[in-house]
Amino acid sequence: MLLDQAVEDRGADPPLDAAETLDLVDRQVEARHLEILRPNPFTEIVHRSHALIVRPTVREGNGHFRTLSTLSDHPLRPNAISSRCRSPSRIQPTRRLFAAAVVLAMACRSTPEPLGVAVTFANTWRVGSDVLTTEERSRLTRAALDAMRDAFSGFDVVIAEAPSGARLIRVEDTPAVRMPFFGAAGVTYPAARTSSVRFDVLATLELALVHCRDFAHCAAMPRGALIDGLGRGVGATAAHELGHQAGFRFALDSRCDDCYDGNASTSYAHFFGQKHWSDRALQIMNRTLPRRDAQPRPTASTSLSAITHD
Repeated sequence: MLLDQAVEDRGADPPLDAAETLDLVDRQVEARHLEILRPNPFTEIVHRSHALIVRPTVREGNGHFRTLSTLSDHPLRPNAISSRCRSPSRIQPTRRLFAAAVVLAMACRSTPEPLGVAVTFANTWRVGSDVLTTEERSRLTRAALDAMRDAFSGFDVVIAEAPSGARLIRVEDTPAVRMPFFGAAGVTYPAARTSSVRFDVLATLELALVHCRDFAHCAAMPRGALIDGLGRGVGATAAHELGHQAGFRFALDSRCDDCYDGNASTSYAHFFGQKHWSDRALQIMNRTLPRRDAQPRPTASTSLSAITHD
């Protein structure tokens, strides 16, 4: 069917005339299906045909849709849009929200996660021929964990008795097979995240220090004090060995008897006194360990050497 021919059903509308103007919107003088290509279709067509969905406050100032294309062929009323864009009541809250988001993002990025360290006791709990009781084992374990926590006070290091962890300290007896580090109180291999603390070696060192043969026959010190001292020796050695693990290297094996990073575990301070980190060790710890406070721990020095110590 052609547009200039009448429809067969005479009850329908009169025939369409191709030469007649298609009066689709607002009785314009041209066919409006072509008018959509004019410079401002939104202003001239959508506004007039959909006035109910365009708010008057948005239409005023010819800023109908906040685009430059709708302003191309009409004069803009002075400050109709720019005054709104510069309105402090609209911009300042946005700036405050943006600033708060930036501060929060920086805080999240600059707050490291706590360092978790698991300590597991796999030793036989024998000191010579003497087997420690259940109560003595618990007492020694508490002393060891407390000593290790004291070593990292001020740092966000979480130490707990657990069978495994990303950072692990194993308290155990010296293996029966003679190893290259046989007789060492602690062993940490290069690039390792697990360390070994030798319970039997530390017990022997403590007894030699107080000149006693065993716990049952020691006139120099009560049995309870020996248990506590051995626990502190285990904790101090564990703190030292953690400093040898991959990514840390703050156990410098310095020549300092009362330093956690000292190169020996035969001093009185290792079992019965107060220990501290050397200045150089603390400088490394302040860079590599997460902190509980904002200020670095005061520093109290030496070079990095071996991974094990006597």
